[in-house]
Amino acid sequence: MLTDQRKALHDIIAAELHLSKNKVIWANQSAPRVQKPMATLQIMSRKGQALEEIRPSGKTGIYNIVTPSKAVLSVQYYGIAGEYAADVLEHLVMNLGKPSVVERCAKCGLSFFDAEPVIDVTALLGNGQIYEPRAAVDIHFGYMYAAEDDLGAIEQVNIKGVITDGESL
Repeated sequence: MLTDQRKALHDIIAAELHLSKNKVIWANQSAPRVQKPMATLQIMSRKGQALEEIRPSGKTGIYNIVTPSKAVLSVQYYGIAGEYAADVLEHLVMNLGKPSVVERCAKCGLSFFDAEPVIDVTALLGNGQIYEPRAAVDIHFGYMYAAEDDLGAIEQVNIKGVITDGESL
């Protein structure tokens, strides 16, 4: 997955959660916890879906290797008191099919195509008196994995031999 695609994925999720970009973070980073409401993102798995295509790049000997791929994005939403976090993620999943979101995804080579059920994972905090509204969902999306490869170019060929009608080369 390209860095631009990862950034676009982050920004689309933030927009559809109605959170500022700094309130949606990639999971497992060493950083202070962001104030709620907030969300974490984690790409859980990725897999190529077909054989790669080898496309000319327009530069001699350089080719673009493109593979249709799919991945699973885990989104965890941490809400504020009185908020039902599962509703927030249900709206997120439903909004990913909006034409404006589909168009934005297409521009950056992404497509959302399925989601697992939203799970309410509200938890009792360490003090045993306050619940933290929380929900999670795994969203399936597709993208085109791309890499550049220098296959080289044959610049000169020397052939020695005899043509069948008897002429020498």
